[in-house]
Amino acid sequence: MSIIINFLEAIISSYALCELCDVQDKKKFLILNTTLTLFVEIISDYLDTNFMPLSIAYVILWLTILCLFIDKKNYFYALFIVILLKCFINISTILPLIFIYHHSRILAGLLAKFIQLILTLSFLKYRKRYAHMDNKYWIIIIIILICCTFIIDMQAMQIINGVFSNDDIIIEIFVILVAIISLYFFSLIEQSNIEKERVTKELEKQKYQRITHDIMKHSQDELDRLEHALTYYMLLVKSEVNNNNNDSAIKIIDKIIDKAHKINHTVYTGNSLLDSFLTLKFNDLKYTIIPCITIPVDEFYDNVQFINLILEILDNIDTEKMNFILKEDKQFSIVQFVSDCQFINDENVKNIVHKYDDLILHYDIYIDSAVMILKLKIRK
Repeated sequence: MSIIINFLEAIISSYALCELCDVQDKKKFLILNTTLTLFVEIISDYLDTNFMPLSIAYVILWLTILCLFIDKKNYFYALFIVILLKCFINISTILPLIFIYHHSRILAGLLAKFIQLILTLSFLKYRKRYAHMDNKYWIIIIIILICCTFIIDMQAMQIINGVFSNDDIIIEIFVILVAIISLYFFSLIEQSNIEKERVTKELEKQKYQRITHDIMKHSQDELDRLEHALTYYMLLVKSEVNNNNNDSAIKIIDKIIDKAHKINHTVYTGNSLLDSFLTLKFNDLKYTIIPCITIPVDEFYDNVQFINLILEILDNIDTEKMNFILKEDKQFSIVQFVSDCQFINDENVKNIVHKYDDLILHYDIYIDSAVMILKLKIRK
């Protein structure tokens, strides 16, 4: 029966790690982590070791496996989740140890796993509350949870050995309350940070909406002037053609084309930050750019990392004319730079992309005798 209880603990823990840490290959992780966790539990039972070595083994094992399945930027968060789940296991064990263990070990084990499952499912609802904390907050909360876990481990061994008193029970309750209050306190910090971020982003959005509006108004004024100029030039062309002055007519048409190219590009997709930065950048470039943008309004496109990546690539392009394409393909954003000459080398692209490791992306470069295409595929 003990192997069933061990299996329940392994599968619950693996499922929680899988969901809370956004593991990339969930099925593979679930099988691997459950198998190795069960193996560690069986070895621990065979050696009849106490709780503390098992806690350390859990932390090392789970964190090692997680590092194979998650991004480097999430390592601190993963450590927090690992310690938290081990704390859940310890907390779920205490009550059955105190009241049931000396009467029925099997019933105590099953009840402990049921409590662990309830705690795990309950915390899944709050996973996003702890997703963006600074490392200094992670360190504090991890230290608190480690202390709580080790204290519970030591008290649990006293209970199993029959050496405990009412004072020990009070200590257990106090430790559990400290863990709960700490989690609640840090959730409040995180909610405050999220609200500050939302307000800051909203102010930035309003700022760049005003910039975009001013640019669009300026472009509209230019178009109105161009409309009057075209009418005047068309009359001149008509007059020159009627007089058979074809060379003069061609010169006038060239002037019209040149004026049309000087009209400012205005990007409007509904994504305020992206629209403003691309509009400013397109009008500041030394080469001609022909944009084709077909994207919906999406929070992802106002991501500073995404915008800066595009701007830096545009700054490093060496050409006279560039086609810029921005579109979507399911869960990916596709950015393409197309020109009739080799406008950037692979090493430059690699160095630029390496700076933006918060983005999950892949790039390809296609070159033939007539065209060069740089394609970025970025997960939203």
